[in-house]
Amino acid sequence: MCAPRGRIVVRDVTPDASRSDAYDRMEKLRDPSHTHALTRDEMALLGLGLPLGQPALHESITADLSLDTILATSFPEACSIDEVRAIFREDAETGEDRLGFNARIVGEEVRVSYRPTTAVWRRL
Repeated sequence: MCAPRGRIVVRDVTPDASRSDAYDRMEKLRDPSHTHALTRDEMALLGLGLPLGQPALHESITADLSLDTILATSFPEACSIDEVRAIFREDAETGEDRLGFNARIVGEEVRVSYRPTTAVWRRL
């Protein structure tokens, strides 16, 4: 429910379209309930057909985070966590950034930052 002239706000990670498939494969290992992370353009389409105005889209970069801090909020099987760590470590070591998380190694730790998008719609 949203009152007339009220706002609906959605914020989530929005991988680039070119990285979306790789991101989804990794995310399904981390969170088996995951289906698909919307790209920025896909997020903007969420309000189509609803009595909402055009969304205002705001992108930001998260702070520098430890991969282990992010994985501590995940509950897949241990073997999946190891596979996710390996994917990020390879991204950090090669500099490919296949996932769009700017993975890098600092000391012994893999650190990441990513781009969430916040979409704000106003109900007409």
